[in-house]
Amino acid sequence: MKNKILVASFESLTATSAGGIGHLGYKVAKELHQRERLKKFVVSAKGKFETPFSSSPVSFTSRYYLFLLHRLEKLFNIQIYKSRYLQEVLYDHFCSFHLDKTVTTLVTTTPYLFQTFQKARKLGITIYFIPGNPEDNYIAQLVHEENAKYNIQEDDAYTYLNRLNYYNKSLPLTNYIITYSALMEESYRKKGYGDKLISTRGYLKPDFSKHKTTSGQQSVFKVSFLAFTVLLKGLQYLLEAWKDLQHLNIELHVGGPIDKNVQNLIDEQYSDLKNVFYHGRVTDIPSFFENKSLYVLPSIIDGAPVTILEAMHCSVPVIVSDNCGTKDIVAEGKSGWVVPNRNAVAIKEKILEAYHDPQRTAEMGRNGKEILDNYNMQDFVTTLADIVCHNKSA
Repeated sequence: MKNKILVASFESLTATSAGGIGHLGYKVAKELHQRERLKKFVVSAKGKFETPFSSSPVSFTSRYYLFLLHRLEKLFNIQIYKSRYLQEVLYDHFCSFHLDKTVTTLVTTTPYLFQTFQKARKLGITIYFIPGNPEDNYIAQLVHEENAKYNIQEDDAYTYLNRLNYYNKSLPLTNYIITYSALMEESYRKKGYGDKLISTRGYLKPDFSKHKTTSGQQSVFKVSFLAFTVLLKGLQYLLEAWKDLQHLNIELHVGGPIDKNVQNLIDEQYSDLKNVFYHGRVTDIPSFFENKSLYVLPSIIDGAPVTILEAMHCSVPVIVSDNCGTKDIVAEGKSGWVVPNRNAVAIKEKILEAYHDPQRTAEMGRNGKEILDNYNMQDFVTTLADIVCHNKSA
């Protein structure tokens, strides 16, 4: 009997996959199952969903304590990042019980696993961590800089000290960190994890089966932004650029929920901008991108935002910051542009370049769709499975 690999994801299982970075964990687990190497795919909660391979919630109680925590959030106005931290600690506690002597390798998409990693070390289990974001201390540094700039005093998930301390005592216990973008690799190397890094390249390609394609040039040039908007998504730099663009025959369409810090910033500094339309939560992404001329995501830091890929698939060319992990897929000047981080002037210049040459811009959108059409995520998943299977202790 071959030695087994346990895959652990903090995200919950959905009908066809798992949310966020858990989507990649699901794909890797499926590939390992086909190789007869998977022991189990462990998630936060599973509900009624079944997988074609062995999977389970981290605990039979997880659905109940998650429900209770969500209720307490609302009743006592608990900050979401504090509730998330409690969920992560509980996940860690229960995840450790899934390790035994039949497991030789642990593959995880979450680093907040101090108890689990400790037990894995004692059992001689090799630990592979596949991050969904750049290194947490680097993210926290950027959040602090933005908070200071805009006089924001509140913590968030990345600056909450309890959570950051848990991360900092957990991550050194890993054996390997598999990074799949230049940004991720650089951030972990700068924080002293160079000896643990295994570098590859790939993307979390979403399900495009129902996505529409933007049809040609539009009478009004429409710029789009779509995200669950926190300060790190960089909307403020796009709005700053918009001050010098609003007089043109051009519109800005902002989709997605906006957190209160960003909303306060909009109300204080950008409420009088013209031709800006806020759509709130977007449930039909293809329709949002339909008839858009350009997509801008000037993230201050972002691991692998799929909205860039969704825009490209809908034939919408993109402008992204150089601190965005998915920049690797952008062919400069052919499917979009990469601009310096936190630079409203550069954003304005590229929007103007696109605006003044709509024919070329539309062609760039078509080029981006072709790039994605030719990308096979399964090759990426196969590479990850090869890495964890070829470990000599596995």
